[in-house]
Amino acid sequence: MNTSKSHNKFIIYAMVLAIGTCWGFSFLATSLLVKVIDPVQVLTVRWTIAGLIFLAMIAMGKIKLDLSKKGRGFLVLCAFCQPVAYMFCENNGIKYTSASVGSIMIATIPCMVLIFNALIYKQRTSRMGVVSILLAFAGVAMCTMLSPAFSIHGELKGYFLMIGAVVAGAFYTVFSARASSSYNSVEITAFQAIFGLIVFNIMNLAMGFGFETYSIVFSDWKLIAGVAFLGVFCSAFCFFAFNKTISMMDPALANNMNASTTTIVGALAGIIIGGDPGGWYTAVGLVMTLAGVILSSKQID
Repeated sequence: MNTSKSHNKFIIYAMVLAIGTCWGFSFLATSLLVKVIDPVQVLTVRWTIAGLIFLAMIAMGKIKLDLSKKGRGFLVLCAFCQPVAYMFCENNGIKYTSASVGSIMIATIPCMVLIFNALIYKQRTSRMGVVSILLAFAGVAMCTMLSPAFSIHGELKGYFLMIGAVVAGAFYTVFSARASSSYNSVEITAFQAIFGLIVFNIMNLAMGFGFETYSIVFSDWKLIAGVAFLGVFCSAFCFFAFNKTISMMDPALANNMNASTTTIVGALAGIIIGGDPGGWYTAVGLVMTLAGVILSSKQID
């Protein structure tokens, strides 16, 4: 019995590490890709890959998606928030800021969920909840405003876009909780991927990129490697693995572990590999943000 529990723990921690590593490096991969092609082009190919994977699994009978259930309205709202609104804001935000700043700002989503619960559902936030929100946002402020790259005129657009991603991520959490009463997490993820495939391809055509997007991406092995990593690992594998961790442990703890791991990997990858500016203020701000995330996660029911 103890051996089985130890084996399950090993699997859980291995998956959390894999998810955190992939999602952490996704900020760096995105920041490199948007320097070459437009963020919408990145999203189009990424979610086309992910969507085709899920469509293939549906065709093979591995996943069943019944859109006649009552909660389909919340399912659509989920998909609109994530990947459409969230990914659009995140990718464009990273373009105007950096991978490390993006990963740290995204970590504040649990804090934004607390704020939404208080505003939308009138849930009372404890004193510790307020402290966690202030601590997390103070950490983000330290990482961004003390950076030598910070500029009110140059990167303000990027910061607002990242805030938009945080808001979209928080709304997704709210709508996902409603949709989960009718759909399981795998069905929600499959619908998200297919919805992303459709919407981003329409957006890609509307912006005048057309099928040239695919010819550009698939003519350069570096671009192929980047979008394949984002589509196969970050969008398909990670969501499946994340769903699995939720089924094997407390969802709040799973969210907290993944958010913390992703933030640490994303910030370090951006600074060490991507060359993002960093210093003592980054280390202190990262610790403050993670502490706020951990405290806020404990306040969410």
